Amino acid sequence: MIITESKVLLRDAAIGIVRKYLSRNTLLSAGGKLLILRLDSIGDYILFRNFLKPIRESERFRDFKITLCGNIAWKDIAVFADSAYVDEFIWIDTSRFLKRSHWSYTYGRLLELHSVGFDVLLEPSDVKTKSSEFLKRHSGAKKFIENSPVALGSYREKIIERMNRPNSRTNGSHNSEFRLRDHFQFYLNRDFTEELTGTSTGIDRPFYEIDSSGGRSEYIVLFPGAGYQNRIWSAENFATLCRQIRRNSRIGFFICGSSNDTEIAQKIIELSGVDKIEDLTGKTSLPQLFNLIARSSLLISNETCAVHIAASVNAKTICISNGNHFGRFNPYPAELSPQIVTVYPPAISNRLHDHKELMLEYAVSSDLDINEISAADVCSEALKLL
Repeated sequence: MIITESKVLLRDAAIGIVRKYLSRNTLLSAGGKLLILRLDSIGDYILFRNFLKPIRESERFRDFKITLCGNIAWKDIAVFADSAYVDEFIWIDTSRFLKRSHWSYTYGRLLELHSVGFDVLLEPSDVKTKSSEFLKRHSGAKKFIENSPVALGSYREKIIERMNRPNSRTNGSHNSEFRLRDHFQFYLNRDFTEELTGTSTGIDRPFYEIDSSGGRSEYIVLFPGAGYQNRIWSAENFATLCRQIRRNSRIGFFICGSSNDTEIAQKIIELSGVDKIEDLTGKTSLPQLFNLIARSSLLISNETCAVHIAASVNAKTICISNGNHFGRFNPYPAELSPQIVTVYPPAISNRLHDHKELMLEYAVSSDLDINEISAADVCSEALKLL
């Protein structure tokens, strides 16, 4: 007990010393140093990454040394595809950052950031988290440029404020898919970048360069995982879908995702009883996943990063969604990706003309049962796209 209490006292004393050091601004650097902060998920980064180039090439920041501090979950795609626009990366493992059992990891990352001496910290996200706020506060940066971030729980009020702006296309009018553009995350990233740099980006859609000389291949990619349980269509539904597609086509299936999705992948294989179905969960890097989806005949995915990857490579896609983040990340505006079809539970699909109200109800979260979406409905859409 005495040993344990002594360890706690030493830990708290060390944290106190480090926090006192981190509370000071760093000395002015010889040249401009810009820190871009993004701790959000893979899909969020995919909808932002194309704007690194215009930031890098802008008159405002072209002479700055640029460091990207990001979520380690998307490290391999950022390093592989975006290193030309970033001088240095600092990675944050969000599963450890700010956790009491990993205090040394947290303060180690903060000391690494603080020691660089950033002149400007840029936070493009319009949603703030406890981790991003803590990191900003202790970064030592002398100037902050933010996208008016709010906590996710307050995001509905942000949407209402945006709708009520005098120049808003939704102000004083009813609903249409076109007006969803005011709130879709890709367009918000573009608007922020253009305001930041003072120039048009000329970027009309998310994109990822691949070698397309090989054309499409005869397989369907299934992506049955998601960050939250209420966004996961059941293994039973995916298995039924595979059987229904197999009645009409001999096309093969690849099941993709992280190693956390291996159990559901094995269950799909077992329950479906079809051949030509392979479990690739935990076996592909993000760059490999981009290429796998790009060459597929079709992606069928829960509303997760795979859908944004598909948009970047212009792949045919069915997104299965319970409406979570409606208007922000789904449904895809047709001009961004006309080949993405989003399937919703009846509570949304029966009201799809009412975009404005659906956004106000579901832009932050949805408790609708995703398994009210039938395998037959998804199969019908799949056969139209194949």
